[in-house]
Amino acid sequence: MPFVLIVLVAWGTVLGQGPLPHGGRIERKSRVMLVAAGVLTATSSLLVFRALSLGDASRGSPMTNVALVFSVTLAAIFLKEKLTWQVVLEAALMVGGVLLIALAKPAEKNGASKKNGRPASGTTTYESNT
Repeated sequence: MPFVLIVLVAWGTVLGQGPLPHGGRIERKSRVMLVAAGVLTATSSLLVFRALSLGDASRGSPMTNVALVFSVTLAAIFLKEKLTWQVVLEAALMVGGVLLIALAKPAEKNGASKKNGRPASGTTTYESNT
């Protein structure tokens, strides 16, 4: 489903920009890259949804930001983009932040299971005011 949504939004954006003078002349290599990017994006979305369903969003969401570090690294390797010290520092800070969150010991909640911090299935936790 995410793949279909991504394709619809992408083509809606393209068609919304006006006539496509070169739309029919997309090279085969570019088409393969576009399809691969769509498949990878959809797969990434599905993996993020799965990770968030298994654990806390506060710990899972920052992991998605590591993609920015991969983009910078791959752009430097394959596209020969120049890396400035600011870009390297930003990437290092992102990795450091993700590691800090990922390796932090989660706070244990009252009545929570050890597995994912959520109450065990079928249990209800009530706190007494007396």
